[in-house]
Amino acid sequence: MVRRIASLIARIFKLVRAGGAYAENGVYIWREGRYVKQNIDRERELFSKADYYLIYFHNNLCPSCRKFYPIFENALKSVGEEFTRIHHIKVVCDWFTTKCTDPVARKLFMVFNVTATPKLLLVKIGLDGSIHVVRDIIDDLGSSIFSREHISRALINLTGKNVSGIGSEEPR
Repeated sequence: MVRRIASLIARIFKLVRAGGAYAENGVYIWREGRYVKQNIDRERELFSKADYYLIYFHNNLCPSCRKFYPIFENALKSVGEEFTRIHHIKVVCDWFTTKCTDPVARKLFMVFNVTATPKLLLVKIGLDGSIHVVRDIIDDLGSSIFSREHISRALINLTGKNVSGIGSEEPR
């Protein structure tokens, strides 16, 4: 019975990887039109600047994440130039903190109390290193998260209302 379950889990992982939404557990930063995996030891290394961060939490075994991620990535590619002031981070685990091989990703799921995915947070880091969640964008988007046009427009609108003063020293 245990072997049968292990075989089933292995097949699920193969299907997930084949679907293109599988990513190695860890933390990624958006650079030049794609997410690049980072090798970091502590979550504070990500937030070295007092600024705004758009943090996407993804679970490889989450059906909604697999549906949302390609749409979100395309939206970022099409409107990315609008977000020059915002740092983009993707945090990936297989299943929340219970199945996560990357300690920093697991810690970020805990720090931001992520209990449902996909989760997209607009976060402000203060000059003193304080963390403030400005918006939970997925909650604000509702059912329109699965439309590329809606998410592109909504990302600009939802973040633009909270991020101003491009080029200033401290986030507002």
